Amino acid sequence: MEDLHQLTKRSRREIEVHTPAVVLESANPYFLENASVLLACLRLWLQDHDRPDQAVREILSTHDVAALQDAVRELRDRGNPEAQEASQLIAGIVGMPERDRQWIVSHACLVFR
Repeated sequence: MEDLHQLTKRSRREIEVHTPAVVLESANPYFLENASVLLACLRLWLQDHDRPDQAVREILSTHDVAALQDAVRELRDRGNPEAQEASQLIAGIVGMPERDRQWIVSHACLVFR
């Protein structure tokens, strides 16, 4: 199983591979990093549920805020520091303005195209 740091690095590479170059050049690095973090945190959450990336794809493609909030609660309840960090990171993204959150989610979704 990968840890949060490894998942974030892998997610960042995958987003960069699947994002058109023109978008990467003009994108705000803050949002790209948050897309990587969101994808990594959801992957960490679902590792314990033994669920594949397809489940992550479904959450992201539907912009399912309720599922993101479930992830926050479940990760927080695990009690380990890595899960706590992932919980806080997802909560921060959920709390962003809708437009920003949609940008982050849509770029995380690019991995599944």
